[in-house]
Amino acid sequence: MKVVGPGDPGYDKDRQVSNARFDYRPLAIYYCENAEEVATVIRKAHDSKKAVRIRSGGHQHEGMCTADGVLLIDLSSINSIDCRVSEGRVWIGAGAPLSKVYVDLWNQGYLFSGGGCGDVHVGGLTQGGGWGPVARQFGLTCDSLVGVEMVTAKGAVVTISQDGGEEASGLLWALRGGGGGRRDARRAVVCRGRRESLRGGRALPVRAAAPQPRAHHRARRGRTSGGHAGRR
Repeated sequence: MKVVGPGDPGYDKDRQVSNARFDYRPLAIYYCENAEEVATVIRKAHDSKKAVRIRSGGHQHEGMCTADGVLLIDLSSINSIDCRVSEGRVWIGAGAPLSKVYVDLWNQGYLFSGGGCGDVHVGGLTQGGGWGPVARQFGLTCDSLVGVEMVTAKGAVVTISQDGGEEASGLLWALRGGGGGRRDARRAVVCRGRRESLRGGRALPVRAAAPQPRAHHRARRGRTSGGHAGRR
């Protein structure tokens, strides 16, 4: 796990977020590569009584993904995409940028329902809802959410699915667009795959609208507007 703090080379660049209006200086930036490393930082923050912020890609417009004097957990290295066609599911790391998700899934013949900005990352997009060019046809990103792997405030790694009982389904429901700008550490999400006709192809509205002309023109005909929300 890479850790960058004040005085380290690259700190001033690494602490930046997309909105240059905010010039926060976190105590340290932790580039976590898996859920266990996220849990380690969460427990460290708990023991030292330090505040935590979670950054998937730094695209949160109000700068809620960072702050002064906090332990900043950066999830951009947790960016794998595991498309399980036989299960109708795709696991996507919270740090995966939409540009990568679009291309990887599109090359397999699938479409992803999400935002219209390629440098937004999946973790924050989902928690903010996930508006995008094909939302009218396929819904928001969070509408396809059926499971998450996350780290609790006490540093426990848990996996939640819609089949996990009333408590799990209730928490999953709350996470569907209800976490924009908040501080739960979501490492990965799993989305439902729905096969839809797309000019003879297949569409998997999992996480982000593919920017290719087919999706673009279809969205324009539906007069759908793009947008961004949530902690990214």
